[in-house]
Amino acid sequence: MPYDPGYLLLDKYRIEKLLGQGAFGEVYLVTHLQLNVLRVVKVLRRDAPGMDSDIYYGPPQARFKLEAQLGARLNSPHPNPRLLQIFNLHADERLSVLEMEYAAGGSLAQRIEKNRAGNQLMPVDEALRIAAEVAEGLAALHKLDIVHRDVKPANILFDEEGHAHLGDLGLAQVPGGDSRRSQLSTPALHPGTAAYMSPEQANSGAYLASAADIYSLGATLFEVLTGRIYSGQRPGTRAASLRSDLPAPVDELLAKMLSESARERPWDGAEAATLLKAVLADLAGATRRIATEQAQEQARELARLQAVRKAQSEARAREQARLEAEDRARWQAEHKKMVKKIPPPAWSVPSQAGQGVLERYWPGIALAVTIVLIMLAGGLFALRPSAAFPTPLVVLAATPLPSPTVAPAATPLPSPTPKLDIGSTWLRPADWMTMLYVPGETFTMGSDSASVDQAFAECQKTDSNCDKSWFTAEEPAHSVTLSAYWIDQTDVTNAEYAKCVAAGGCTEPSSKSSYTRSSYYGNSQFDNYPVIYVNWAQAKTYCEWVGQVSNVTVGLPSEAQWELAARGTNGRTYPWAGSNIDKTYANYGGNVGDTTAVCSYPQGNSPSGACDMAGNVWQWVADWYDRTYYGQSPVNNPTGPVNGTRRVLRSGSWISNNSAVRSVFRNYGGSSDTDYGSGFRCARSQ
Repeated sequence: MPYDPGYLLLDKYRIEKLLGQGAFGEVYLVTHLQLNVLRVVKVLRRDAPGMDSDIYYGPPQARFKLEAQLGARLNSPHPNPRLLQIFNLHADERLSVLEMEYAAGGSLAQRIEKNRAGNQLMPVDEALRIAAEVAEGLAALHKLDIVHRDVKPANILFDEEGHAHLGDLGLAQVPGGDSRRSQLSTPALHPGTAAYMSPEQANSGAYLASAADIYSLGATLFEVLTGRIYSGQRPGTRAASLRSDLPAPVDELLAKMLSESARERPWDGAEAATLLKAVLADLAGATRRIATEQAQEQARELARLQAVRKAQSEARAREQARLEAEDRARWQAEHKKMVKKIPPPAWSVPSQAGQGVLERYWPGIALAVTIVLIMLAGGLFALRPSAAFPTPLVVLAATPLPSPTVAPAATPLPSPTPKLDIGSTWLRPADWMTMLYVPGETFTMGSDSASVDQAFAECQKTDSNCDKSWFTAEEPAHSVTLSAYWIDQTDVTNAEYAKCVAAGGCTEPSSKSSYTRSSYYGNSQFDNYPVIYVNWAQAKTYCEWVGQVSNVTVGLPSEAQWELAARGTNGRTYPWAGSNIDKTYANYGGNVGDTTAVCSYPQGNSPSGACDMAGNVWQWVADWYDRTYYGQSPVNNPTGPVNGTRRVLRSGSWISNNSAVRSVFRNYGGSSDTDYGSGFRCARSQ
């Protein structure tokens, strides 16, 4: 009978949940009570049916012993980062317990099944990275003349940061003889998993070379890239025939790894890792070259447009000058007509000696009087370059005018400063991003234990691998006071990020694809979609660049700033009011299968007016990650721990379940990590 959750095994392991079950025992997730860390234990029961027979008694015990011995050998003096660590072996008359590393990221088999369910395929560069990491693990085995013999998706596991580890050494062939596990099957044949065996492993009992593992790795990579099991295809089937966007160098290398002849394959893990990394680097280089060419073409097009605009501006200026000259000439002509109509005053009759002085100089005096009258009239007509010329002002016969009363000079009134509040916006000059004003507030950050329990229960409904430790980092709920600040209305888009790249302020994303689109970044069809495949440092650089160009201080938001902008001050579960969620509120749970354009779900906007604060893409924030930080967080303007190894991610992504897109959920990633589900937005201090 399997152990129930909470059972104390050997007085040091608390059973958390059952992960798997076989003929002779079970695999459990446990908490090591003395170290307070999660581990996985394999339990072999001596009283299992069949264990007393001569056929079965030896092999299960030998498997445990072999795994423990190889684990100790491979992890000494330092743990190999690409092999799952084995920590301890306990054996007594009742049972045997093998303690090993817990891979929090699940298995490659689970990822493949999830992709199949969503009719999706893994991006090529991600698949190559995983294969290269597994090859590095095989290199450590092959260096000691050990052949794994069971490389398959179920034995490739991921840590919290998404790096691949190779596990299960129980079937390994060691120097000097075959593993005793072979006694479980026909002694003349090798053990293993049929769908991934090389021809020589499946059809003989001869001593295997390391190239047998390379075939198994190739079969695994074929399945990841195409969604098909290679052994079920016609012999010699090329992966490119099943996936049109597969680059030729990847198809060629995969064909070599799956060669029927061991001599034609990469010989061992070290050679395979080198070749896989080289292809991956070539793809990245090609991506960078294409991006550079596109940036250059964009720069040329921008220069052409600027030249056209300059020419148009100069033409408009010339036309404006011509119209102004015509208006001036028209005014002068009309003025001359107007002056001739003004009769001289009666008291300027010429004397007998000749013409009167006033009569002689009357035209000039009339002009001066006209100008004064126009000025006193407050500009009864004003010349405008494009306006029709007004009817000229007719001055009547001169009558002595009283001395004008000069009004005191008016004191200019200061323009009122608009009051900033929720709804106030600012358009950032560098990238034309709308920033939203968030007033200084005191709010409750994080979750209480009841909310954590509820979130965990909801997660278990949709994810059998859900772990409560994912949610306890939200505790405790605590009061935080923030000064006013501004935050981006949307995630930074492909088009906005490309401006920084074109200006030389940013580096390109690590991939130009998305989960289902081979062409994403740089494709105008997706300009208004969130930029992805950018790491924490790239996100920080972009925010600082737009701040410098806009002459303000901009950076990634703190975790507290992000949460206040997402949920407001009334403790919302999600950015919108209420605790319900469905596909009309956000892009989550694989509803769409990839990213969507920013602000596609206005019903799900936050109290501050920000879009996509739940789902679509994870968002980098400035803080280091520490799951216990909330218990020691400062009250005023917290900025996270002073150091760490991982950075905080918020909001969930298009593939996250409804528990992970809550406004309080905390995720993390390495500062250099990039993937198809992570982006960012920026914040500005007041």
